[in-house]
This record gives sequence, structure tokens and C-alpha cells, in this order.
Amino acid sequence: MGTEWKSSLVELQALDRQMMVQVGIILAETAEKKSLQERQAAAAAKAAAAKTSHLDCLRQIKDVELKAGSEQARLKKFTEKAQQGLKNAEDYVKAEHQIAESRKLVAELEEQELKLMEQEEALRNALGESERQATAEKAAIQAILDELAKKTGAARTELERL
Repeated sequence: MGTEWKSSLVELQALDRQMMVQVGIILAETAEKKSLQERQAAAAAKAAAAKTSHLDCLRQIKDVELKAGSEQARLKKFTEKAQQGLKNAEDYVKAEHQIAESRKLVAELEEQELKLMEQEEALRNALGESERQATAEKAAIQAILDELAKKTGAARTELERL
């Protein structure tokens, strides 16, 4: 009788250990899911930041284009005045000076626009890469979550069986 009691106690202890393992698997799933969700949120935030940078660069390009257009219109006005003939040499010199300043500003704006366009292209490429990474990360995390769900389901089934 004493050995049966000891045998039953050993069986209960083994059963208790098996149940604890299954409970551990189930509890670990929550922590792992949280970690994976944080990882996915970080990838999404990186993609959003890249998109914001890209859109900001496009806005800057548009601003430069508007400034250049305005300056070109001003240049055209001064050029027309100079061509129509000015009343005196002083007016002509002023117009020529304004024309030179406008041309210089237009050239600077065009150079700035080219630099921004190069930056925009780099940002567009970075955005695409970031979005691809976020998509890949999401798929990898979903695969891990699916595997976790299978393990947890098996652990719950085993726990119920025990």
C-alpha cells in the first residue's frame, strides 16, 4: 500500500510538471505576441517616417518651383521694360541690375530644385525599401503568430487532457 501511494505521488508530480510546462507555453505566448507587435509597430513607424520625409521633400520642390516661376515672371517684366526702352540711362542700369539679380536667383533656385529632386529620389527609394521591409516584417510576424497559436492550442489541448 505504501508503494502505491508513493507511485501515485510520483505520477501526480510528473503530471503537475507537465501541466506547468503547458501553462508556461500558454503564458509565454502573450509576452511573445507583445514583443512581435512592438516589432511590427516599429517597422510601420519607420515606413511612416520615410513617407513623411518624402512628402516634405516634394513640398520643398514645389515651393522652389513656385519661387523660380515668380522670379522668372519678374525677370520677364524687367526684360520687357528694358526692351521697350527706358527714359534715361539710370533706369536702364537699374533694370539691367534687376535682370542680373533675377537671373542669378533663378539659377540658384534651379540648382536648389535639382538637389531637392535628387534628395526626393533617394527618399522615394528609402520609402519603398522601408515599405518592403514593413511588409516582410508583417508577414514574418504573422507566420510566427500562427506558429504560436498552434503551439498554444496544442498546449491547451494537452493541459485539458492532463
